[in-house]
Amino acid sequence: MSLRDMIAKDMDSVFGNSSEFGEQITYYPDGNLGNPKLVQAIVVRGPVVALQTAAGEATALQATIRISDDATLGIATVNKGKDKALVKVQKDDDVGTVVRVVEIVEQQPGVWVLGVIQ
Repeated sequence: MSLRDMIAKDMDSVFGNSSEFGEQITYYPDGNLGNPKLVQAIVVRGPVVALQTAAGEATALQATIRISDDATLGIATVNKGKDKALVKVQKDDDVGTVVRVVEIVEQQPGVWVLGVIQ
């Protein structure tokens, strides 16, 4: 097993463990809501911010998510601007909110760090 494989496995089983830092999210490659993938992730929630849009003002969740860079345990490729995820605004919420991947913050060995916004 390579170091990259071990880091991806640890990301999922240790850091991404729901009883530690992680939570299960639904990831939608290419934004295809008909092709969901359940993955463990660490979600770091930022503030809900006010955005000025053409239709007026709206609020949006900003966050970063850490997901294993692995086809089985996480996501092998990221399509910035198209990929989406279902993430809870607050960790204890019953229902999630669909967010869009707007930035690849880092690609560490075995781990994607992605910036998302509602």
